[in-house]
Amino acid sequence: MRMDDIESMKLRSIFKPIIAGVIVFISLAASAMGSSISPSTPLIDLLKKPNATSSQVETLLASGVKLDARDKNGDTALIEAATIGNVDCLTTLISKNADVDAQNHDGVNALMKAAYSGKTDCVKLLILHGANVNAKDNKGDTALIKSAFWGVTKL
Repeated sequence: MRMDDIESMKLRSIFKPIIAGVIVFISLAASAMGSSISPSTPLIDLLKKPNATSSQVETLLASGVKLDARDKNGDTALIEAATIGNVDCLTTLISKNADVDAQNHDGVNALMKAAYSGKTDCVKLLILHGANVNAKDNKGDTALIKSAFWGVTKL
């Protein structure tokens, strides 16, 4: 490994937490100015990663990131966790009182996304914690209708 590569890796490891802190700061500043909707939120960005952990979720929440902040589509962290099937993070968000029935701009909620993505464990967890199985999106579709449309036959 070349010396330049080693120096570059050192710089990246130094700046990575600083950049994460700046993202949290910007999110908190936007929240303080009354905006909970942004193109991106640190919590949702984290949950888009397949290796996101519940301890990372707890760390962000402890730093002041809003639990039910929304991205540009109106999705919450709970919706994102259900979409990718991250049961551990979904469990953490529910334990912190995330709204299990929150809907995005299209009226789609976490249960619907988990159902049509075939994330059976997430579907069970959401229903167990009171998600409304009869909720409808803006087109009038329920989680069951959406999953059938997308060819998901086992829930």
